[in-house]
Amino acid sequence: SLSRWLAERTAPLWFVGETMIDFKYKRTQGVHGVPDYKEALEKYAETIRKDLEESKQNFFWLGVHLIDLYSSNTYSVTFDREKLNVSGLVDNCSAECFFAYCFDEFGLDKTQVSRLMNIVDEFGDGLRCFKKKWEKFGFSQLCELLPLSDEERKPVKPDWTIKKIREYKKSLSDKAQDEPKDETPGAEE
Repeated sequence: SLSRWLAERTAPLWFVGETMIDFKYKRTQGVHGVPDYKEALEKYAETIRKDLEESKQNFFWLGVHLIDLYSSNTYSVTFDREKLNVSGLVDNCSAECFFAYCFDEFGLDKTQVSRLMNIVDEFGDGLRCFKKKWEKFGFSQLCELLPLSDEERKPVKPDWTIKKIREYKKSLSDKAQDEPKDETPGAEE
């Protein structure tokens, strides 16, 4: 079947260490003029459009389906070198092609797409659901928590407002600036 064929050929996500998805790392070849990919792309797009209608209730699945689309590389059939102002091989469809497709097709900009996907990556239990600890948090709260480490996230509770989370993040930043910088060993010699 088409879905099994695509699953066997889709690349895994590329990550920077244990943190967020690294969109700069993925460099893949396009799949121009392949009818099966166009059909698969339309199915991805249809699913994502449905998710957008329901995103207030369940933005997790929107992020999952964006990850699926990104991993599938089917969006590369839309690659337009002139529109994206890309030089080089037409077949080289990087993350910029993906973000341009998401903007043109769904009205989602690069920041929105990246946040949705990284929320699933950081706070999801695989691609199934949120980890128990994060189920009661809203989209904006999780966006604020993305840049924090697991240790820094521990004290945050679902009832915290965005303002309180930002104040907490600022206190972490202030604390880091107040700590003395370690001298490089051997620098005094």
